[in-house]
Amino acid sequence: MKETEIIILVASFICGAVGSLLAKRAKKKSSYMLLYISTALAVLTFIGIVAAVIFVFFDK
Repeated sequence: MKETEIIILVASFICGAVGSLLAKRAKKKSSYMLLYISTALAVLTFIGIVAAVIFVFFDK
């Protein structure tokens, strides 16, 4: 299960980085669509981090 934790954390990091870049671009362009996409990526990042923490502490 260690591979699963690493995959989840890497995917969360990628979602967070892309979401951050989209948020900066949305701020410059005043685009609500980019802002919604970056918000969705932020939620995916949060869910991924919580899932990884659950796997670390409760996986035996």
